[in-house]
Amino acid sequence: MIVDKKGKAQRIYHDEVELSRLDNWQSPETQIRYPIKWQFNLPKLNLELTITPYLKQQKWQTTVNYWEGAISVSGH
Repeated sequence: MIVDKKGKAQRIYHDEVELSRLDNWQSPETQIRYPIKWQFNLPKLNLELTITPYLKQQKWQTTVNYWEGAISVSGH
């Protein structure tokens, strides 16, 4: 769902979204490559966003290792 400034919600379907991986980060410990930077486009709403991490190395090492961290979003 996309919600506009006035609170109106619009359903978005998976085939309407364009998502491209722009960058990876590789863990020096495990050699696993994590996608960390994305281009998100929604042409029907003229929405183009770039999602970028503040830091590349934001891997959590717990029972299950995964990448999670602070990001910035830019675009229009």
